[in-house]
Amino acid sequence: MSAFAVSGTVRRLAAQPLFWPGLAALAFLIFAVLEAGPARAGWLRDTDDFFRLQQVRDLIAGQAWFEVAQSRFETPEGGAMHWSRLPDVPMAAMMLALTPLTGAETAERIAIFIWPLILTALAFGLIAKILLRLGAGPAGAVAGIAIFAMSGAAAQFEPNRIDHHGFGLVLGLAGLYALLSPARSQRSALIAALSVAAMMSVALENLPMAALLIAGFGLAWIVRGDMERVRLRTFGGALIVASLVFFVADAPGLSAARMTCDAFGVAHLTAMIFGGVLFIVLAAVSGRFSNWRGRLAAAMLAGAGTLGAAFITGPDCFGSPLAGLSDIARENWLDGVTEAASLPRLLETSPGIAVSVFGVIISAWLAGVVVWRKVPETHRFGFAMLMLMLTITLPVTLWQVRGMLFAHPAAALAGGMAIGHLFSQVYGVNARRAVLVGLAGFLAISPSTWLMIGDVFAAPEMQAETDASSCLDPKSFAALAALPPSRVMTPIDLGPSVLVRTQHTIFAAPYHRNVSAIERAALFWMAPPDEARGILAPLQADYVLSCPALGELKRYARRSPDGLAAQMLAGEVPAWLQPVNDAGAGEAGLVLYRVMPGKGPDF
Repeated sequence: MSAFAVSGTVRRLAAQPLFWPGLAALAFLIFAVLEAGPARAGWLRDTDDFFRLQQVRDLIAGQAWFEVAQSRFETPEGGAMHWSRLPDVPMAAMMLALTPLTGAETAERIAIFIWPLILTALAFGLIAKILLRLGAGPAGAVAGIAIFAMSGAAAQFEPNRIDHHGFGLVLGLAGLYALLSPARSQRSALIAALSVAAMMSVALENLPMAALLIAGFGLAWIVRGDMERVRLRTFGGALIVASLVFFVADAPGLSAARMTCDAFGVAHLTAMIFGGVLFIVLAAVSGRFSNWRGRLAAAMLAGAGTLGAAFITGPDCFGSPLAGLSDIARENWLDGVTEAASLPRLLETSPGIAVSVFGVIISAWLAGVVVWRKVPETHRFGFAMLMLMLTITLPVTLWQVRGMLFAHPAAALAGGMAIGHLFSQVYGVNARRAVLVGLAGFLAISPSTWLMIGDVFAAPEMQAETDASSCLDPKSFAALAALPPSRVMTPIDLGPSVLVRTQHTIFAAPYHRNVSAIERAALFWMAPPDEARGILAPLQADYVLSCPALGELKRYARRSPDGLAAQMLAGEVPAWLQPVNDAGAGEAGLVLYRVMPGKGPDF
């Protein structure tokens, strides 16, 4: 092939709208793989990833589809979990397909490494397609991908980050892309309804985004009137069917466990069905409304009726699912979970994180306001949906910082939209100035910029905090895994690691349905050694596992200087605990102790 032919091919490819966004996405994917050294060595990122992996293993091993409790998680509540089976399916399928070729262990490592990358590629593609659909152009799409790739939400897509968060976001982006279909086809309504129902089934934290998509179809009808009649009717009918299918088919199936507020329960299903029926009714009477004011009044009545139906079915679901936590669980577990922190809590404990999280959201919102009038009328509704998404997710993030899972992608979309439209307008006058404008806009919104600003406000004690990565090193669990199946008392945050890395039974893990286990573990580590032995005795534990670098144990030591954790960190081990490995109290890594019979009070 001649140089002229190659040059022509390159020019034709570069002229395609998705070429530059695709190149940017590929670059970020390659970077993610190169930076995933610990993941390639089998590391998991979070306690939820450990529990998700164990749930997948249990499914492959024959655990019933509707049964998601952990049999080796011994708590007064029975190890109850509230997780969907849907995120398990892709990983289980990959593991089963690869095992005959690679063996079970390698198949598992490939699946948990590849699945987040697949979700990342889907998220990149949907962000680019949404921005191109709204006229942001390649420059806006590249900016949107870059903002998202550097954001806090992107952490949910790292290799081996296998919990449900990334899956839920991709479903939300798919629903948004369908909502913004210029053709307003019935297929787009079907895809959106399926995405909303799946999001609700996967995790209740997706509720704000699901509600936005549902409201989006109502807003489209208010603005466009009878032009949206067919799609409104299709969306309503599909929402009813899809919600029922996921309610019946996903764990825990049709059972008393569905009377819940922390997962897709009866109250949520009632709202979905009631809302779907009202959408069909609104579509049927659409022609009777001559202007948007009448449609707005009708839609507001439908929304109020839907909320009323949900309230009648489940009034408790209109409060926080964590409101009933005891002070012990809240102070010694929930207050230490960064993603559950409110803005006031962040400002008190981690001001640098608050700046980096909210700087991205607010700067993107301001950029959207600046360019609002510059967006063509044909794309105004879509841009309004992006701004609405950003506006709704902001208070959610103020309440709990985990809201940035949707707020930062919303910032990437709104920011990409603003940068793209500014770039295209200036480009026709001065190409060099357009590049500078685009770069300045990107730097103003970029998460990297706000992360650097946040470092200025970071608390010194946070900057100097000891690295606890040694507590999660897979190699550290080899000695523990070699022991016969036993019963192990751990700190709350180490329980899931032991569950996955060994065949032992655990007594603590950070899940609110097992709050008694959280309380018991906190009291054990903060009690004086003699009292701690009394707490341990009824459990018939064989071992106690510690990790001196673990922040959780250091918190216990600060709050209870005479407690077991404080004394063990100081090297004072009670007689009823016999060290199994050689690590000292001041060294990094796991330290295992055998519980000695007859070596404490009441024995």
